Amino acid sequence: MKPMRLKAVLRETWRNVATGTSRCALISLLLSICAVACMCADLTQMTGLIGDARKWKESGASTYAITLQGGIDGAACEGLRSANGVLGAAALRQSSDRVRIASLPATEIPTYEASAHVAQVFAATGIRKDNSGVIMSTAVARTYGAHAGTVLPLVGGTRMRVSATFNWPSDGRQPTYGYAIISPGNDTKAYDTCLVRAWPVPDDIESLLRVSIRADAESGTGAAASATSAGTSGSNETPHAKISRINTMLGSHMPGPADFDARITRYAPLLMFVTAMALGFASVCMRRIEIASALHAGYPKTAMLLQLSLETLATVAASCAACLPVVAIVPLILTGSGDAMPVVAMLCRVPGAMSVGMLAGTAVGGMTIRERQLFAYFKARA
Repeated sequence: MKPMRLKAVLRETWRNVATGTSRCALISLLLSICAVACMCADLTQMTGLIGDARKWKESGASTYAITLQGGIDGAACEGLRSANGVLGAAALRQSSDRVRIASLPATEIPTYEASAHVAQVFAATGIRKDNSGVIMSTAVARTYGAHAGTVLPLVGGTRMRVSATFNWPSDGRQPTYGYAIISPGNDTKAYDTCLVRAWPVPDDIESLLRVSIRADAESGTGAAASATSAGTSGSNETPHAKISRINTMLGSHMPGPADFDARITRYAPLLMFVTAMALGFASVCMRRIEIASALHAGYPKTAMLLQLSLETLATVAASCAACLPVVAIVPLILTGSGDAMPVVAMLCRVPGAMSVGMLAGTAVGGMTIRERQLFAYFKARA
């Protein structure tokens, strides 16, 4: 049998698509509905999980504290910043001196001394390049009309420069730093608390926190150990140190990679593949008389399979175009989160699976049609 030229195959493909013989419009519509439905379902669940994780992170639920009066090593605490998942770590202790600003001299503001990188733990904004000055909670900043760079006169004639501000709302988190001024420093004195902000939270977060305990305090031989308050107990406590989360209002289950991997819509690409393969197979079977007749008239089988594949590509291209709006809205929904591109990549698996499934179904359907069964197809039509 003389092979058929590619130009002739392309011409037959165009005619079938243009005249509706291949039912491209109908099949493309069905594929588009299924693909968009799968993508929207998966997008809804993914954005919900991302929102839960963001809420958990921003509420301070992923910030842990280990408290041991006079028993925290500032350098060891800051060293935790190099651990996987740790976004910031800093040691703090309450200062015996309370700040009084000249505009409200009768009001004393609780003040804390902290290690150098405390701004990372509190996600402070407006940090000055020279990192000089104090960081201030937004509640204090609003009271005195301060912001990063403001210089406030204090009682006694001295001045205080605001390096940055941090938000500490009353959303269930410990109120300790809700109305406070924190002064970063580099001294080697013992601290009372080590704060660690992490995401995702390491499984060994409690072990990491205990690294910050001074050796003499942990062994109970130093002065810090003798100053430790009594009565601490519980599964998350050592004999001297207390480990806690800053905010426990969201419960104990942290939304993380396990929840993302366990979402029900993770099977959307597989469902789309099976659906597309079934549609591709059915679309060819509906034309089996036409295809068998062409084969009977001398149309080469390889040329027929190529033609069917090209018609399928036209159908798939239209369906993929219909999926573009779903992909386009992802950056709008997840603006500034850094998760937009991974979500887009996950969604693109659906049209990818649709394309492969449609081509596979078409190929399988085309190969099952035999010229010798032409009359059986005619009889079955009745």
